Amino acid sequence: MAGSVAFTGVASPFERPIFARARTLCLKWPEVTEKTAWGHPTFRAGKKMFVAFEMIKGRPTIAFKISTRRATRFLGRSEYFASPYGRNEWVSIHVDGKVDWDAIETLIEESYRSVATKGMLRLIALAACLLVIGASWMRVGAQHAGAFRGSLDDPAIAYATRPLDNVVADVNRKLQDGTLRFSFDSRNGYLNSAIAALGLPVDSQLLVYSRGSLQGKLIDEHNPRALFFSERVALGWVRDGDVLEVAAHDATAGVVFYTLSNVRPPDPPQFKRVFHCLGCHVTGDTLGVPGLLMFSTSRRTGTQFDGVPRHIDQSDPLSQRFGGWFITGSTGGARHMGNEVGALDDSPSRELASVDRLFDTDGYRAATSDVVAQMVLTHQAGMTNLLTRAAFEARLATGDPALVEPIMNGIASEVVDHLLFQDETKLSDRVRGSSGFAERFSKSGPRDRKGRSLYELDLNTRLFKYPCSYLIYSPAFDALPPVIKAPIYRRMWEVLQKQENGQAVIDILRDTRNDLPAYWRVP
Repeated sequence: MAGSVAFTGVASPFERPIFARARTLCLKWPEVTEKTAWGHPTFRAGKKMFVAFEMIKGRPTIAFKISTRRATRFLGRSEYFASPYGRNEWVSIHVDGKVDWDAIETLIEESYRSVATKGMLRLIALAACLLVIGASWMRVGAQHAGAFRGSLDDPAIAYATRPLDNVVADVNRKLQDGTLRFSFDSRNGYLNSAIAALGLPVDSQLLVYSRGSLQGKLIDEHNPRALFFSERVALGWVRDGDVLEVAAHDATAGVVFYTLSNVRPPDPPQFKRVFHCLGCHVTGDTLGVPGLLMFSTSRRTGTQFDGVPRHIDQSDPLSQRFGGWFITGSTGGARHMGNEVGALDDSPSRELASVDRLFDTDGYRAATSDVVAQMVLTHQAGMTNLLTRAAFEARLATGDPALVEPIMNGIASEVVDHLLFQDETKLSDRVRGSSGFAERFSKSGPRDRKGRSLYELDLNTRLFKYPCSYLIYSPAFDALPPVIKAPIYRRMWEVLQKQENGQAVIDILRDTRNDLPAYWRVP
């Protein structure tokens, strides 16, 4: 198939996911620039090179500049070898197998410091002070589930080359063969056509004014970024931005990132798969897999480009959520961090029914940023990442079953805790949305013979009436390898025997899923 429809690989070997993550680690240091030299990317602090990406004998490799003494120590380890230049001050490592990211990050920092000027080092010291200040606001003892530490280039994962099965790939095929056409609007470009083609409800719109994104320089409380989402895809639009940003939950590849030029490109338009997003979207907060991020960001002060972000999930109370977001609807007496904008500083309340009169809404699809939609997306982001991590770990799980089984059981427990809302923080007051999202969403999904659905919302003491994630119906869950799906179902069965509304969840799943183990079918 011609054109970008058939695109599943990378245009350059240096666009591999492994390099995208390493690139971000390099560019986070003060005054670092990337420059192509000798046909490959190099990273420089000022004019001095400290890291290089290379392809040596067809294998992706990273080279680091360190002291001769330290180089000698590394060369005594089997995974490192002398770079083919640099007078014994450079060491290299192949990165097409299992990658120790802690070691890579440490080597990048050491390499940078070896060439950094005193001024650059002073900037690092200042940044460290700011981080300490920011960390005082973050939750003490915060933990993540175990992170995936394999390589995205491993043949069992093949993130960059695996055939894709997601809604964006489907739309691309229709655009290419002419069965679907996009219309260009003078104010918001292809936004209207894109959300219609991807099946994104307007009532899912969320508005974020923190700047932590690809087009962050255009974003503030007067020009927030709009997000729209469904169970399988999310789209971001920034007014006057050059691109629409899309993250699709693929059946087997995890989250796949795309952009669509929003400045009237040649017809027909096409969503282009991109890998630079992995620099931020493959981290500990995404469990080491290409995933989704949800942040609550403190209010920006002084000359700060943005506030201090903190990763959130369904275990966080509302009091720590929504920082950097407009929130419409009501959380009752429960306080949250949303709507911290200058236009509301003199208002007796920060509760909003709409964002009308807070900024010019020309081009936006709605005047709402629904609190219920925000809570649902927070759950969905965490569940998406857990399913991806479980699938990736399962694909790499080869060898002695006696060793594999306990690993899979541990991962299954993490998945089930989130899937069945074992880690959910209960609501302290009634939550009500403003956009119609809650009413529409509650009517969605398959229903059992009594008319019950996992999509039904509670919003009084918890998010969902029946505590089991609707993503159990997702293609990604369907595609889980048996080595991980079996322990997930086993752990679900154990938990649901004791969980409030557990029997209702069992009954709903009996009527709506056809792959349950036989022991689930016994009355």
